[in-house]
Amino acid sequence: MHRKAYSDRTAWLMACFAELAYMRFNPPVITDSLGKKIESILSKGKNSDGVLKSAIQLAIDKFAYNHEEEKKLLEEQLNQLDAELIKTFDADGSQAILIKTNEFVVLSFRGTEPTELKDIKSDADAALTNCVTEGKVHSGFHSAYNIIEMEINQSLKEFGELPLFITGHSLGGALATIAAKRITHPGGNAACYTFGAPRVSDDHWLMTMKTPIYRVVNSSDGVTMVPPPDFFITSISWVLGFIPAVGDKLKSTLREKFGAYIHGGDMRFLTNVKAGEYSKARLLTHVDIWYRFKGWARKQFTWKKFGTDHSMSVYRAKLAFIALKRN
Repeated sequence: MHRKAYSDRTAWLMACFAELAYMRFNPPVITDSLGKKIESILSKGKNSDGVLKSAIQLAIDKFAYNHEEEKKLLEEQLNQLDAELIKTFDADGSQAILIKTNEFVVLSFRGTEPTELKDIKSDADAALTNCVTEGKVHSGFHSAYNIIEMEINQSLKEFGELPLFITGHSLGGALATIAAKRITHPGGNAACYTFGAPRVSDDHWLMTMKTPIYRVVNSSDGVTMVPPPDFFITSISWVLGFIPAVGDKLKSTLREKFGAYIHGGDMRFLTNVKAGEYSKARLLTHVDIWYRFKGWARKQFTWKKFGTDHSMSVYRAKLAFIALKRN
């Protein structure tokens, strides 16, 4: 825990914190009491359409939960890691947790939830926009971070003597990267660990980044390949330029809004293994795009496997075995 450079043990611990950020501490769309009322109404409606009742019941099961119980469970899980929950953040679809240990504090952002329209909107709003710092950044991620930035900065003031680690998975990794650029913590930004994070910005934005970024990528995780990189957009826009009348406009618009994305940080690649055989995973410091394509071909890539490789629990499991083997 004393190294600010990449550490196998720290990577595993940050993966734990990134996964725990998904615990549903925020109030539900359907409260527990409302869910029980709906269930009562459904049980009385003998002649109601069976498909409709099943759909409504599914929605209740998905969106009705006791967030106070979830928060207690989150605190219990953190206690097992000798950590303490300091604060939760929840504003307009952006969530994060602030954690304290004896040696440092951790800011962990929640990633994309498929059932949350605001998360999907943040991911989809991919046009580059000017950041309050230098350079351009993903519009959706920029807006999602702005919503909770002030509250985060205020909360961190109490822990100025402790170094800060920042982490997150998927959308949470993108928000963690923005936080690593924007937060000036008195105790120092020790490092930012992201898991399955998409591209966030252009090179000018990354140029003034001072916090070490360790970007962990698992095998065929396709989320790490979006938004498309600069060379891909340049190629597509060149073809569109040949369309009569509108080609030049399409070309310039595409390049201006989406044509400068690059990944930043120090990559760590988790090799492909069969499900459950995570002890066989290896950690590589860097791989090129052709190595990853070769892995996809061997794996007979499918959408199901795409989702599996993006799973935060798989990231955590692989990193646990790697930390044990390499230490």
